[in-house]
Amino acid sequence: MYSENQVHEVKQKLYELEELCRDRGCFRASKSTILNIAKIESVRPSLSGRFTALLDNGERVVISRQYVPVLKKRLGL
Repeated sequence: MYSENQVHEVKQKLYELEELCRDRGCFRASKSTILNIAKIESVRPSLSGRFTALLDNGERVVISRQYVPVLKKRLGL
């Protein structure tokens, strides 16, 4: 898990973290990624129905097409 200044090793499985973080503004973005919506600066459509999110630290993350509807719902789109 990445925080602002550190990297942490987490023992839980990703689906367990997803449940823990759901009420904290986080969502599943791919099979291997959970993102905090508050850290997303912009989102753009990409190839094959995927989106690319630009995070506030400059990192780009692919949101797989399976999870795009979840993001849209969270953003109220």
